[in-house]
Amino acid sequence: MKINNIAGQKNVDAFVDYKIKLLEQSDKTMRALYRLMFSERENVFFEQSQGFKTIKTTYGQAYDKVEAVAADLKRKVACPSQSVVGLYMSNSADWIVAFWAIIRAGYKPLLLNTRFANQTTEQVLSQVGAVAVVTDEKSFSVPTFDFANLSEGEPLADGEYGEEFFVVSSGTSAIKICAYSANELVQTI
Repeated sequence: MKINNIAGQKNVDAFVDYKIKLLEQSDKTMRALYRLMFSERENVFFEQSQGFKTIKTTYGQAYDKVEAVAADLKRKVACPSQSVVGLYMSNSADWIVAFWAIIRAGYKPLLLNTRFANQTTEQVLSQVGAVAVVTDEKSFSVPTFDFANLSEGEPLADGEYGEEFFVVSSGTSAIKICAYSANELVQTI
């Protein structure tokens, strides 16, 4: 199988090495990660089977959706940059779009476990001072925005990006909240 659109690289391994090198040479911010992730706009981001058809979404289409959702989210949340916004959605392409839209809007995503009891989720939201939640499922004690309704907005200037995200650990009896910056992600490669 021949693969096209891999940044002029001869194969997938060379492409991956090329992307890692670009990442290591970057300033290791979420802005750099975002730009790198969506730099190959014609490549396939997500495929979905609908009956006998395969529906493809490109990175360019996903980028356009991130930008639209980020603009709408920024307008609706209307809180200072670097505020925490929860993300409570099932794993999907929309989850990825929502994650990057929160960062692109200048906020810090808090990745919420959809299997937690409501009380636990509310405790985590309170503990980190979350100002809102993006969801596809339910409402919370903070302003809650249905992802499906976040899509209209004037394009954002290339301003601030959220500079870290939070993961809620459920591996022990006590809930732990861990923060990760782009630089810390790059160091794991």
